[in-house]
Amino acid sequence: MNVTMNVSEALNGSLGLLTSASPVGGDDWSASDVLDLSNDNTLENFIEFQIANGIDYYFSPVCSAVGILGNMWAFAILLTPSMRKSTTCQYMAALAIADSLILVYNVLFLIRKFPGLDFFNPWTCKLLFFAFYYTIHFDVGVMMAMTIEKYLAVKFPLQAASWKPRTKLVIGLIALACLVLDFHSLITRGMVVDPNTGVEGCLPTNPANKFFLFLVWPWIDAVVYCFIPLTTLFVLNILIIYTVKKSRKMRQQMMENPENSAATNSRADTTKGSKENQITRMLLLVSFAFLIFVGPMAIIIIVERRFDLSSTPHQAAIYHLARTIMNNLMYTNHSLNFLLYCLSAKRFREKFIYLFDWVVGNKTQGNRLENTSRTAMRV
Repeated sequence: MNVTMNVSEALNGSLGLLTSASPVGGDDWSASDVLDLSNDNTLENFIEFQIANGIDYYFSPVCSAVGILGNMWAFAILLTPSMRKSTTCQYMAALAIADSLILVYNVLFLIRKFPGLDFFNPWTCKLLFFAFYYTIHFDVGVMMAMTIEKYLAVKFPLQAASWKPRTKLVIGLIALACLVLDFHSLITRGMVVDPNTGVEGCLPTNPANKFFLFLVWPWIDAVVYCFIPLTTLFVLNILIIYTVKKSRKMRQQMMENPENSAATNSRADTTKGSKENQITRMLLLVSFAFLIFVGPMAIIIIVERRFDLSSTPHQAAIYHLARTIMNNLMYTNHSLNFLLYCLSAKRFREKFIYLFDWVVGNKTQGNRLENTSRTAMRV
């Protein structure tokens, strides 16, 4: 494979918010213009380009494989009878499926980088782009809904119980909204030969679609996947932490006053509060991980819309490395939830040990741990 193909595939293979990577320019933009290196045979001599390729070829597959396995474990654990009673766990189960699919798509795009393994045709081209954008938008939609509901639950705890039957409805509405948002990928893309490179790719089928995909859609995608979720999660996480600390302080004051009629009920709710606190920690860790790993993507989107980052081959190689790092940070975010759940919730760890023992055949140990966990009533 020559350097031209390497560059083209490096760009079109990562896809993480790919269409947002357009430089300052007019309507004649095409995918190859991101680096404008189709005739440059020295790109792979730059250490930055070599590092970017190494990240894509070695880190990304391992990250995706580990993430898919972890998300499947998380899905199985979150749907156990004692866990799925929590609406937050129901949202997290939906996230586990979406995260797994995003990582599967990442593997598919990586496969396309190898000679003879390009599986794009007029149908898979449309479907894969639609599925990818649909899934990432569904993922952030569920995360925002989960965080909003948790804030309302800690703010209005007495009314929270009546919201449980609505969780599936909310998830269904998010899925429908994403279908409407991303359906255009099925009609605006097709297999088209890029006139600048002579390489056939999944590109806009006419000038109107080209204008939409390269000048309008990048902003829609960036707002939906980055800017709105980042702002929402940042604000709500602060409010959740503040509200939880305030409620904990009030509960302690009631428990310290034995003459207070609410003291007995407060002590009775201690175990339940511990369960909810662990679920809240799970949510906060997932939300802050999104802020940390997806935040840089929002920054580079803003920068690349204001500045030409590829005016020379060396600058283009540096930009390609930065883009590769941001893309892989984004995929890392979709790989970490299982680890975050294990770190933040003892009940989740116990459930994992129980299921793992059951899978490997040590059912006696698993059943003993499950019975102990139920007695302790820890989540």
